[in-house]
Amino acid sequence: MKHTLFIPTAHETIKNIDIDLMSKYIIDDFENYWFHDTSDAAIQYFEDDKHIADMIIGTNIKYGIFLHYINAKEEKLSLYDETKLSEVVDGANCDLEVSTGLFLPKELAWEVIKEFLETGKASDKIRWISLDDIPENGNYF
Repeated sequence: MKHTLFIPTAHETIKNIDIDLMSKYIIDDFENYWFHDTSDAAIQYFEDDKHIADMIIGTNIKYGIFLHYINAKEEKLSLYDETKLSEVVDGANCDLEVSTGLFLPKELAWEVIKEFLETGKASDKIRWISLDDIPENGNYF
C-alpha cells in the first residue's frame, strides 16, 4: 500500500495530502502559501512502508517552481530553460540561490507533482537533468 508525506517548512506534516488541497497550494493559493508561511517543502513517497522517493519543492514568485527528485538510484533536477542555468535567483523566504533555468511554470510543475503523488516517479512531462549538469556558476538546493 502506498502513502505520501507532505512536509512543508512552516506547517504540520500531512500524510496522504488530498490532491485538491495540494493543487490549491501549487496553483490557486501559490503566492499566499509559498511566500508568506512556507519557503520550500518535500514530499516523501512510500510503498508498503518502504521509503521509495522524495520530491523537494522550491519556489520563486517570478519564475515558478523548482523540483528536485531523489530516489535510491538517482537525483534529478527539473529543467525549463537550459540557457539560464548560469543565472541564479533566491528561493522564496530563504538564503539559497537556484538556477533560473530550473524553475517551471506552476501549472507544469503541478502536473509533475501530481504524478509524483500518484506514482512516486519522476514525470516524463518535463526534462530532467543531473546535478552534474549544473554549471559552476549555477546552483540548486
